[in-house]
Amino acid sequence: MWLDGEVRELLREHLLALVGYLALILLWRWRWDAGVVWLGVGIVIGYGLVFLDRWVYVYLTHPHEQLSAQVQYLVASRKLREAVETINLRRGEQTKLTTRSFLFVVAWVFLATFALTTTADFLAQGVVMGLGLHLLSDLWRDWRRGQEYFAQKVFWQIKRRVSEREMRIFLYVFLGVFVLLSLGLV
Repeated sequence: MWLDGEVRELLREHLLALVGYLALILLWRWRWDAGVVWLGVGIVIGYGLVFLDRWVYVYLTHPHEQLSAQVQYLVASRKLREAVETINLRRGEQTKLTTRSFLFVVAWVFLATFALTTTADFLAQGVVMGLGLHLLSDLWRDWRRGQEYFAQKVFWQIKRRVSEREMRIFLYVFLGVFVLLSLGLV
């Protein structure tokens, strides 16, 4: 099979988060119109944008690492399926992803607040919220893997040890902000 069990489980988690969020938005809005459709399309696009960070890592931010060199070789050899599979199987090696960091989440909060309060474009609002949903689901999944893992993945830009209390506060504040911004979509 092309996807191993762990990758299939990850894909299942992503689809569950995405479909569940879309269903909640539909229930909250309780009406079908073009705005809901564009909002849904935007959420799917935004959710998918976070996956591009792994390719940015390979080609721009860490092109000289062994994994990056291998993926670049596979792409140059037109073995795209194998390149995607390699990234999926070895995704744990990509520890300094831009979108999976404390500073990116802080920037996202400001971007999302701006997008939801200044534009009436449902597609743009959906893209921003889809990106946030993916960040939120990744953060909680990383938290479940342990504090040390979480700190390494999320706080790699911070040059001091982040306490468990600070990590919990960060997670719950982000969750609260995401819920409040989501309520603004209705």
